[in-house]
Amino acid sequence: FKKLSTKCKDVVTNFTETQSGHIELNTIVNVNCRVPIEKLCSSELNAKKDEDDILDCLIRHKNDAEIKANIKCRAAIEHEQLIALKNYRFTRKFKNACKSYVVRFCPKAQ
Repeated sequence: FKKLSTKCKDVVTNFTETQSGHIELNTIVNVNCRVPIEKLCSSELNAKKDEDDILDCLIRHKNDAEIKANIKCRAAIEHEQLIALKNYRFTRKFKNACKSYVVRFCPKAQ
């Protein structure tokens, strides 16, 4: 990511941010976690009140037996968490809630 051109970084950032908020665009999570989503996160799936709620639900349940038994789903969830740690902009809720603080107190943050 660091070696990409500015324009390419912007495209990757925008896509990754959009993908984090729309589970249907995230093929790896969508395919590997479909059953746990339907079983453990059905209220979030049906409510669609906030785009990030399904991934938040999966993160809350990642230590449940249902997800522990599904290695690919758990890996997909943890991958999303690692991506979010790499760049605060990749997590839409965090970006919106904390952007002014990050800009002010962490001007060199990626």
